[in-house]
Amino acid sequence: MKRTVCRLKAKQALSTFRMSSDLYKIIELNEREDCDKIQDILLQITGARSVPRVFIGGKCIGGCDDTMAAQRDGRLDQLLKEAGAI
Repeated sequence: MKRTVCRLKAKQALSTFRMSSDLYKIIELNEREDCDKIQDILLQITGARSVPRVFIGGKCIGGCDDTMAAQRDGRLDQLLKEAGAI
């Protein structure tokens, strides 16, 4: 996936959150020398190397499409409440 597409998807995923930007962190993999290593670790812990990967309360909820679906069906609000983010 092209990096510009990843950034757009990350912004799309983050737009579903109704919280202050100081409550989350964006890691720009393309700006890191260890990008491939991080993506290998993502594969091990989430089953996918693709980005964005959204974590709430230390647990991966998936990528952009998963986050958008969770927002539509109300799961996102519940997950954020359980994590103390909202």
